[in-house]
Amino acid sequence: MTANIALKRQIFTLTHSPKAISPRASSACPRPQRRARQTREIESPTTRRNAAIKARSQPFECRSIILDEHPGLTREALETIEETTQPTGTAPDRPGGKGAPGPDVDYRDVETKEPVTGVQIKVANSVKAIPRLIRNDLVSKQPSTIIAVQAPEGTASGAVRGAIRDFPFDPEEAAGKSIVVVDSRGKILIRLSPLLR
Repeated sequence: MTANIALKRQIFTLTHSPKAISPRASSACPRPQRRARQTREIESPTTRRNAAIKARSQPFECRSIILDEHPGLTREALETIEETTQPTGTAPDRPGGKGAPGPDVDYRDVETKEPVTGVQIKVANSVKAIPRLIRNDLVSKQPSTIIAVQAPEGTASGAVRGAIRDFPFDPEEAAGKSIVVVDSRGKILIRLSPLLR
């Protein structure tokens, strides 16, 4: 009898002591809510950054449409245009689909889906044709922010710069416009830069 009472007291002491019921001492009492909240706060910027990187690395979903609409445009040139004109944190979009007026490609913010910049693509069969093609876009009803031109393979960058420099662009039409010129092999002849400098 005395042994039973002593055993019950020992069990009670072990199970009801402050050390036994302390949340800090018990491994069965984690704090999942605080930990989950901290994880969300840390992962949120990372998630946005990863989305931007993924958007920047993805190819034009509208690439086949653009190639169909521009006879003579090569895939190598289009890929270089994509790499040099796509702003960080954007994804390419073909507004309106095939045959639609305006830019060939709209880059939209991956989060807000708002347009950031538009790119018009031109294919030139000679150096002299390049400034005329650029001006055609400047005077269109829906001019683009960036004009990308494919020149023939073997074209010298100096010849392209000279042709653009000597062409009488209207300063008001050319204000805020940028160009990039590549050849049919995808080689950059003029990096993305303001039309008038």
